[in-house]
Amino acid sequence: MASVTKVVLSRPVTFVTGNAKKLEEVRSILGHSLPLQSHKLDLPELQGEPEAISKEKARLAAEKIKGPVLVEDTCLCFNALKDLPGPYVKWFLDKLGNEGLNNMLMAYEDKSAYALCVFSFATDADTEPETFMGTTEGIIVPPRGPKDFGWDPVFQPDGYEQTFAEMPKEEKNKISHRYRSLAKVKSHLEANYEFDIPSETDANNDSAGNDVEKDTPKKRKREEDDEAAHEETKHKKEEK
Repeated sequence: MASVTKVVLSRPVTFVTGNAKKLEEVRSILGHSLPLQSHKLDLPELQGEPEAISKEKARLAAEKIKGPVLVEDTCLCFNALKDLPGPYVKWFLDKLGNEGLNNMLMAYEDKSAYALCVFSFATDADTEPETFMGTTEGIIVPPRGPKDFGWDPVFQPDGYEQTFAEMPKEEKNKISHRYRSLAKVKSHLEANYEFDIPSETDANNDSAGNDVEKDTPKKRKREEDDEAAHEETKHKKEEK
């Protein structure tokens, strides 16, 4: 069997998010196997099917980042409502809260739902994004557990008595829609790409929305030059 020639990437993958909780969960699932940094971008809120939305976001993000990107879209789909609210769950949650999401099914006997996570990866703006989907089946229940991470309090996965919000993170990350999608992302990237990243690039940016530059000789030299220029300007002002 012929070996696969891997594509070499000279920059870490930028995960587009400003959500610290989401970044923490993604890092926990991926571990340190892939160089990942994060950056917050204001992308347009698109409409359509989840996969199409995710692919277009990846294209737009790659145009702005000028390098490999990973974007995510999460859906919560109620079977009784023919998969609504789906990709628009963020807006439903903002307006109605978790109580309102649960109340949407009050008139329906069928409380079943599924959580869907769609990740799209693009190496650049000219490359067709690759899409990876993961689902977890469950039911919608009155909110239980901490309310600091989206709609987790109203989603109880099949086979469990706890909502996502009530579950230990380690347990949730073994069965979640995000885990199942990211497992496909990880497998695909490890099989088809390798990273050759210059030392100036910090592949372990720990702050959502910020790019961190490593302390390198080049950086220190620039800081020394800036300080010297500042002192020279200061002395000139004092002489006037």
